[in-house]
Amino acid sequence: MSEHNVSNTPERPVIPPIYLIWIAVAGLVVALGVWLTSGSLSVVGIGALVVSALSLVMWGLLAPEQVTDLLRGRAVAYGGTAVLVTVILVVAAVLVYIVVREQNWRVDYSGSNAFTLTDATRETVEIIAADPNTPSLRIVGFFTSDMADSQEQTEVLLQEFADAGGSKVSYTIYDPDREPGLAETYGASPGTLFVVPLNEDGTDNIEEATPVTVADQRVIVDAMITASALGDFRVYWLVVDNGIDIDNAEAGGGTIITTLLRDNLNWTVEPLTVAELTNPESGPQLGTAEDGEIIVIPGGGSPLPDNAVDALRDYIANGGDLVVLTGPNLEGDDSLATAPNMAALLQEYYGVTVNNDLVIDPEGSSSAVELDVFNFGADSITDSYTSNDTLRLNFPHSLTIADTLPEGVTVSVLATTGPNAYAKTGLDFSQEISQQDLEAADTDATGALPMGAAVTNSQTGSMAVIWGADTLAENQWRQLTGYFRNFDAAIQSMLYAIGYDDFLANLPTLSFDALPQDTPLIADNQQLGFVNFVSLILIPFGVLAAGIMVWLANREHRPEADRPIEQI
Repeated sequence: MSEHNVSNTPERPVIPPIYLIWIAVAGLVVALGVWLTSGSLSVVGIGALVVSALSLVMWGLLAPEQVTDLLRGRAVAYGGTAVLVTVILVVAAVLVYIVVREQNWRVDYSGSNAFTLTDATRETVEIIAADPNTPSLRIVGFFTSDMADSQEQTEVLLQEFADAGGSKVSYTIYDPDREPGLAETYGASPGTLFVVPLNEDGTDNIEEATPVTVADQRVIVDAMITASALGDFRVYWLVVDNGIDIDNAEAGGGTIITTLLRDNLNWTVEPLTVAELTNPESGPQLGTAEDGEIIVIPGGGSPLPDNAVDALRDYIANGGDLVVLTGPNLEGDDSLATAPNMAALLQEYYGVTVNNDLVIDPEGSSSAVELDVFNFGADSITDSYTSNDTLRLNFPHSLTIADTLPEGVTVSVLATTGPNAYAKTGLDFSQEISQQDLEAADTDATGALPMGAAVTNSQTGSMAVIWGADTLAENQWRQLTGYFRNFDAAIQSMLYAIGYDDFLANLPTLSFDALPQDTPLIADNQQLGFVNFVSLILIPFGVLAAGIMVWLANREHRPEADRPIEQI
C-alpha cells in the first residue's frame, strides 16, 4: 500500500500579486498625467484606467487572503480611521477651494503684496481706462505647460489689472509650444508678457506691443502707459507730379506705409495739395497738432512754384518738420528737390542740398539706375543697421553738406556710398544713354557720397530727414523687408522728424516708495567670511556633533551579569 504525501507548501502564482499592485498604481499615474496635460483622459488615459482596474481584480483573485487582511483586523481599526479622516479632509479642502474660486476671494500672502495692485497702480490703470482717446489694451502672456505654478501666480496679478481697467483692459495666456507661430510673431520666450493696444476691430496691434520681461506691476503699468499713449500726430503728404501717391495700391504707391501709420500708430495722414499749402484757409491748419506733425515730400519730377516754397519756408521757420524723398527728372532737368528754389530753402535752414545727378557705385550698383547702399551712420534712424543690411535707391541723387552749417544746425549722415562711387550730371533718360555716358569722368564727384541725412535746427526747432531717392516709401519694399531696409528707413525717418522717440521718453512714469525687502544688504569680506563659517561649517557639523552626543547618551549599556554564560 503506497503512501500519499500531501505538501503543505502553498503553490506560488505565476505572477506575484505585488506586481499587480504596482501595475495598478502605474495605470493610475498614467491616467492622471494624461488628464493633467491634455485636460481629458483620451484613449490613452481610459486604457490606463482599464489596465489598473483589471490589475486590481487579478490581485483579488490571486491573493484573496491579502484582500481579507486589508478589510479586517487592526489594519481596518487603525488604518481605516486614518483613511477616513484623510478622505474627509481632502473633500473639505476641495469644497473650500470651489467656494473660494466661485466667490473670487483672494488674499495676497506674499511678503511684498506682489499680486495685489497698489493704490498708485490701480489709480493709473483707472485713468488709462477712463480716457476715451486711449485704445483698449490686452496683456498677452506666454507660458509653457511646465510653468503652471508661475502662470497661476501671474494670472492672479493680471486679473487685478483687468478688474481695475474694466472693459478697456483684458488678458490672454498662450502656450508657445501650441502657438509657435504667434510666439514667433511676438518674438516671445516662455514667461514673457506683452501689453498690446487693440485695433478698432478688436484684433491685437502686434507691431505696437510693448514687452514686459518681469511680471511686476510697476513694469506692467509702465508698459501700459507706453502702449496707450498714441498721441496727436499728423502727417501731411504733399501731392506732387510723379510722386508717391498715398491712394495708389500698386508697387510704386504709398498705401501700405500710410495705412500702417493710421492703424498701428493712430496717426492722422492727409493729402496736402499745393493749393492748400499756399492757401491755409482752404486746407488743414498746419502747426496745430498737439504732439507733432510733418510734411512729407514724396518725390516730384518738376519744381514747386515759388509761392509753395515760400509757404514751406514759413512752416519751417515756425518749427515745422520735413521728410524729403528726392524724385528723378528723367529728361535731365531739375526735379522738385533739386530745383534752385528748393535747394536754397534746404541750404538756408538745414545746410544740405540735393544734387541733380545720378550716383553710380561699381561696388553697389545692380544696374545703371539702381544703387545698393551698405554703409550707414550712427544716427537713431540707421544705428541698428549692419553691413549685411541694404538700401536700394532707384535714380539716386547725392547730397552736399555745407562746410559751414547755419547757426544751430547739426547734420548726421545716414548712409553713404562706397569709396569708389561717382556722380554723373546732365543725363537725359528721354534720349538714348550709351555705356560711355555712364563711365566715370574726371569732372565727376567721387568718393563716399552722402545719400541721406538727418538734420536738427535748434534755432527754429525744425527737424528734417532728406534722402536722395523716393523709393524708400513705395509699397513694394514692404514685401521685400527681409532683403532691403527701405521700408524701415522710411518709417524711422518719419518717427525721427516728428519727434516720436522724444514723445515716448517724456511719458509720465510712476514713482513707488522703496520696499523694506528691496533694501540692499552690505557686508565686508570679514563679515562674509563669518557668514560662510557659520553656514558651511558651524551649523552642519554642529548638528552632526549634537546627533552623535545624543546617540552616545542614549546608548544601552548591558551590565556584566546580563551577559550570557558561555557553554562549557
